[in-house]
Amino acid sequence: MNRLSAVRSKLRRSRRKGSTHRLLFLDFDGVVNVPYDYDSPEFQEMEEKGEYDFFRPELVARVNRLCRDYGLSVVITSSWRYSGLDYCIDSLMRAGFDPAIEIEGMTDTDDPLFRREEEIFAYLMKTEAVSSFLILDDIPMEEFRDYAVATPFYSGYDEESDLQARKILDRQNHEKDPLWLEVKDEILRLFG
Repeated sequence: MNRLSAVRSKLRRSRRKGSTHRLLFLDFDGVVNVPYDYDSPEFQEMEEKGEYDFFRPELVARVNRLCRDYGLSVVITSSWRYSGLDYCIDSLMRAGFDPAIEIEGMTDTDDPLFRREEEIFAYLMKTEAVSSFLILDDIPMEEFRDYAVATPFYSGYDEESDLQARKILDRQNHEKDPLWLEVKDEILRLFG
């Protein structure tokens, strides 16, 4: 069984048991931390102050709405996690992240050679009762493309990305009979 099939099977088992544990795997750079154009007033103001903070409150607010609308808990996948979970949480909070939304943790940082998809897979497999998930990242997730939104680096989690994210979550939350999907996956695996 490949990794994607293993994850789908685990999601279906969790939903059958009534789980509503939904996760958002959140990258920062290119999603909610997006650089301003050098000529923009925002960048010029930062340069005058000597303080550079590219977290965009409007993008963080959009993530807040998504999390509240779908009951998502956040798992940080950003390379910022190498500075520690508290540092990541502080950065999000300064940008307006809703403290009522659970930040469940972050993917492991033990192996710097792991690709982000491998880290997400490992997190999903060790976490109990996950019923659905979404990945917001500016890096395309080939293996998990049905569960991921690749945000444009220079605009981040924009309205188009939000619509795509909601479609992915709606599809997972309204999938047909889980047993049929499991059989369908097995048929596709066997007969392509």
